[in-house]
Amino acid sequence: MTNSKVILLVFSLIVHQVLIANANGEHALVPALYVFGDSGVDAGNNNHLNTRAKAVWPYGVDLNNITGRFTNGKNGADFIAIYLGLPMAPPYLNLSDHEKSQITTGINYASGSSGILNITGDGERLPLKEQVRYFSLTVERDLPRAIKNKKELEDNLAKSIFLLLTGANDYFLPPNRELIEKLGPQQYANLLLEEMAVNIQIFLEIMKNMVRITHLKEHCYEKDKVPLCEDRSKYFLFDNWGHPTEIVYKITSMDCFNGTSCVPLSLFQLANK
Repeated sequence: MTNSKVILLVFSLIVHQVLIANANGEHALVPALYVFGDSGVDAGNNNHLNTRAKAVWPYGVDLNNITGRFTNGKNGADFIAIYLGLPMAPPYLNLSDHEKSQITTGINYASGSSGILNITGDGERLPLKEQVRYFSLTVERDLPRAIKNKKELEDNLAKSIFLLLTGANDYFLPPNRELIEKLGPQQYANLLLEEMAVNIQIFLEIMKNMVRITHLKEHCYEKDKVPLCEDRSKYFLFDNWGHPTEIVYKITSMDCFNGTSCVPLSLFQLANK
């Protein structure tokens, strides 16, 4: 693994015969797109940070001179949003508190020169852990102000798409090179995977709290032994045989329909072949 790169690209993309929908997202395929990562998908967060890693002009020359993206125009996250019929996800640090409380179609938390590890990069940047923290503020503070109905908010998040592109800088930027030499390629890769797992667990906890599945191990029903639980939407398991509740089937089937859990094609892609 001497040439190993941890580049995680996690997303669910539907592009088969899709026409570009209205820019306001009214006819979008999913409610929102949330973007995390490094300069590959940064849309302008670093413009607000004290760092040399800023995408100033001529970056953005083919996007009405809008700077912030590390390319001449739109980046990959922008095109994914367009294919989904959504507006391009705005950078989190660009938004005022009022704007944060109004946006329901997704936000971009990515930061150039950032990585999985907090030490990755030079100057101010938003490590993955900080990006996830900002996302938690979006979910717990801002979205509830825009979507006041809890059920609608849960559905919005459950059907949204999350894009993560990170890990390259953890190999290429200092001071990580010294750490790689000290630990060795295999142990360093394990360190990145462990740190990624921690961030994913935090992310899942945020999502779990929103869809309100609070009982992961207890089951809701056992014949002749316990009464049926009142709120099945809070349980992962329905019975003591390991069968999931409806809410779990809803989430997993949605991911199979237009996500990545069913391979090589989602059901949506298969139906449109």
